[in-house]
Amino acid sequence: MSNEQDVIASVVEDHKDGQLDQQEVGQDEGTIQQENSTEDWESQAKYYQSEKDKLHVENQKLQQYEKVGKFLESRPDLVQNLMSEVSGQPNTQQRVALKPDEFDPWEAYNDPSSKSYQFRMQEMQGTINSAVDRL
Repeated sequence: MSNEQDVIASVVEDHKDGQLDQQEVGQDEGTIQQENSTEDWESQAKYYQSEKDKLHVENQKLQQYEKVGKFLESRPDLVQNLMSEVSGQPNTQQRVALKPDEFDPWEAYNDPSSKSYQFRMQEMQGTINSAVDRL
């Protein structure tokens, strides 16, 4: 008989007696695996709790800017101006230049399509921008 057949024969004889070796019972294997799964579960729980805490802190920081975001969503023209300033592109709006005798005060307040109105709005915007820049 070969070596493998000897081992098989001895295992069969042991089983006929009804007695099993301690190695064949396998009780220790289950407890080791159970301990590992408990440690694995605990480490996973700690990891996911840590991730949750990090996301909560990040969410709290971003909530400061919620009002700013809503304001920018309501003003796409302002967003466009900010984007052009940040990217360094020159202002695409042309400045309206009027001679003093071309300015009509009545049109400046009553006719949005007139050059006088556009000139007045341009001057007001310039004044506002300079005041904001000083802050």
